[in-house]
Amino acid sequence: MSSNQTRELLHIAPYFPVSDVERFDALNVLPLYGRTFLPEEYEPGKGQVIVIGYGLWQRRFGGDPNLVGRQLTLNGQPHTVVGILPPDFQYPPGRELWAPRQPRNNDRQVRGASFIRVVARLKPGRSGAEAQAEMNNIAAQLAGEYPQTNAGAARLLSAELH
Repeated sequence: MSSNQTRELLHIAPYFPVSDVERFDALNVLPLYGRTFLPEEYEPGKGQVIVIGYGLWQRRFGGDPNLVGRQLTLNGQPHTVVGILPPDFQYPPGRELWAPRQPRNNDRQVRGASFIRVVARLKPGRSGAEAQAEMNNIAAQLAGEYPQTNAGAARLLSAELH
């Protein structure tokens, strides 16, 4: 990453489009400044935008609220900063930079890929136990169909967000 400063190694958290609900929304996260991703930014060639975390914003950019709208270079490519997240947002742990991930041609063929995390919110009136039971059924079904890649692969981790 550069903005006429020294380079820093950062881990980017790729964001995937999920139906018509975006993951930041599912996590009940509103940016401190700017916005999160628009649906069209997940389309190939249109996602040259990033959202940055509070720590990175403070450390590298001195908390400048005018960073939103500026371009930064990531891996030699220009990306526009569209949002800055609040200090209490830490998901996935250790990430300070988020970018929309466009689908790739072979995504559906790579069964062993384990880098995708699913985030969801319980439907009103549903319990965590009900969601766990449903996930167990889905996991068992997938493990039966794809034993080499799905045996023991699905888990439900719960966290309460306020």
